[in-house]
Amino acid sequence: MKQIKELEKAITKFTDYFIKRYFGKDIDMFWVSDEIGGTLFINDYFFDLNKMIDYVKYDYSFDELYDHYHYFTEFEGSPINIKNWKKTK
Repeated sequence: MKQIKELEKAITKFTDYFIKRYFGKDIDMFWVSDEIGGTLFINDYFFDLNKMIDYVKYDYSFDELYDHYHYFTEFEGSPINIKNWKKTK
């Protein structure tokens, strides 16, 4: 159980960084079903943890994140992942 608490603490720390980097301070957010590490709701957007990590890992700007998010929403199931989508721009 200690490892789970440590993981949740690390996820919360990363999530705080993600929110500040891309959305600033005035946000509405919650973990869907209160599952830390699952799907995060932020100001009418839904992100899973893996996508949040990739947006940071591949140094997306907010505009790139916004464009990719809406592209992926429109073309759900697209084979172009976050890493490769940025290469197309």
